[in-house]
Amino acid sequence: MNISLWQAFSSNHSAPFTLVGVFNSPAEAEAAAERLGTLLADIRAWRGEQDQSEDWEPAPPTPPEQAAAEALGIDWGYYSLDWVPADDDAYSPVTTVGAVLFIDGSESAIGAQPLDAWVARLGGQPLVNGERGPEETPETPSSVVRLRLSGVASDEATAQSIETDLRDTWQQSLRSAGYDSGSTAEGNEATEKFLLMADDGTTVSGDLHRAGRQLTFEAVECSGLADGLALLLAHLQARGCAEIEYAFSEVQLGEEG
Repeated sequence: MNISLWQAFSSNHSAPFTLVGVFNSPAEAEAAAERLGTLLADIRAWRGEQDQSEDWEPAPPTPPEQAAAEALGIDWGYYSLDWVPADDDAYSPVTTVGAVLFIDGSESAIGAQPLDAWVARLGGQPLVNGERGPEETPETPSSVVRLRLSGVASDEATAQSIETDLRDTWQQSLRSAGYDSGSTAEGNEATEKFLLMADDGTTVSGDLHRAGRQLTFEAVECSGLADGLALLLAHLQARGCAEIEYAFSEVQLGEEG
């Protein structure tokens, strides 16, 4: 099964991003997440001491960020991270799925830098879905991250059942939206479309093809890269699929093919 998974973003006077860090093992991804979590806590504590925990505006890097940049030998840039949660109970922008680290900067105005260099220094492959910097330049192009995933069902009947269930959910969503179930809102054929939904609102959709036990998902969109990947993996594993493999790639906007 092959999958192309991407997440749309806007650039309305902001620079939102999701940074995907692909590591060699889950242990390496978890270690990077823990290290970043410690840095974010240090930034939050420093801002609290400076009374900058509320309504914080872009400012120079904090001492913890300067120390992190020096330790890894990277250029932190002009700004402190602007997407750090104000308290420990807030939504965590850092998560892992297998050997992949995800950093959610959907509220950022400065883009993914310097975290892309930070991930690379820790041995990961940094991929940016969204904006690299406050403004798009030849050095900081906008891009999308795509995921290719493959897997095989335990038998052909299971593969057919998965295919039918996911396509039926898509058809039901079309009918609920008032569209003819034979086509999408854009007028394209819908017979190959699928939709997977979770109770928390996470969705994964795209094209679905089946050849015997093998299921192929392509042109996939999701409501969040990390949540979408986790949802699709969990669904396929729960239905008995095995040999699941996936790899990410980055494509600059305007170069999609």
